[in-house]
Amino acid sequence: MPATRPSLVTTHGGARRPAHRPRIDSAWRAIGAWLASALHVRQTLRIDDVRYKERTRTPLRRSLGKHGEGEKVYDVRFPGPDAPAPMAIHATRHRVFADLTPCARVESIGVLRPLVRPGWRVFEVGCATGSGSALLSELVGPSGGVVSVGIDRESIRFARRRYRRANLGFELGGIETLDGETDGAFDAVIAHRAPDPGSGSQDAELKELWRVVAPGGLLACRTTQVGDTGTPGETTEMRVRTLCRDAEIDHARSPDRGVTWVLARRPEDRPGPE
Repeated sequence: MPATRPSLVTTHGGARRPAHRPRIDSAWRAIGAWLASALHVRQTLRIDDVRYKERTRTPLRRSLGKHGEGEKVYDVRFPGPDAPAPMAIHATRHRVFADLTPCARVESIGVLRPLVRPGWRVFEVGCATGSGSALLSELVGPSGGVVSVGIDRESIRFARRRYRRANLGFELGGIETLDGETDGAFDAVIAHRAPDPGSGSQDAELKELWRVVAPGGLLACRTTQVGDTGTPGETTEMRVRTLCRDAEIDHARSPDRGVTWVLARRPEDRPGPE
């Protein structure tokens, strides 16, 4: 489902100037930000009828720049008669909202598009503000389901309000939320950040992720690590090969090789954990 292009609305009573072509969307945003700054007007950005109202006039890019404050605050109102309560969000360099700025999380999930099947049950670790989770919910369709977890409380609160779908749920936490799940409970487990090889818990965390992968299912660990041979994800791949016995190991990369996934597929005839 293509995302609705944003239209710019000001609180100064000006007329809306929606972008009619994708190529000029960014140009309209830049022009709108410049005009708002020059006229001392706070902007309200509207995407899919979700309204983001600035609390300050400083443009987002400047706020998050080298000499900026490091965050920009918006008041967010959600649409619909049963809309959740409005909330304030704090956009930072690490807390990225896809409606406000390009989000690498969507591109990252897009690399896995050919691998995620309709009807699958997916567990996602490190969902951030939920834009990638929303794409996953579209890939599995209404007959599938996605459980997404993250450790940032504000990001989870926002994701629950912004991406309200019957087949998508968000929980606060990490890998420990798998406690109590049966072996092979998910067709795909997606970890946006592979367990840190420098931590003593890496093996235990990888084993737990692998435990809940169903026969024929997939474990995908995103990594930006580079080994001695210059191969992205080399260290993570070695741990996955060691711990996920009999798994078929592969890789998925974005065209510019900026996103790399180490993939482990459990054989159809081997149920349960190793």
